[in-house]
Amino acid sequence: MGKVLVPEDAYYGAQTQWAVDNFPISSMTMPLSFIHSLALVKKCAAKVNETLGVFDSQMGHAIVQAAQEVMDGRLFKIGDSARFLRVILLPYLLER
Repeated sequence: MGKVLVPEDAYYGAQTQWAVDNFPISSMTMPLSFIHSLALVKKCAAKVNETLGVFDSQMGHAIVQAAQEVMDGRLFKIGDSARFLRVILLPYLLER
């Protein structure tokens, strides 16, 4: 697939960056209420999975922190919600 540059502060990995660079999905954006709700579900699921021992506290904390940053509007720009969904939240959980 070749080399790909991922920003140092990214919450995603090389596979996600490669996909975004090569397969743009859409310029459509999702409502902020949907993004907030999805982040809340991911945050709650991470807490439950950590409690059940599905993954360790480091992973649980990282997901909870990322979800909270999403809910606070710190991980994406307004109008950039489609990119957020493709790049940050969903792949983050898959790559970690």
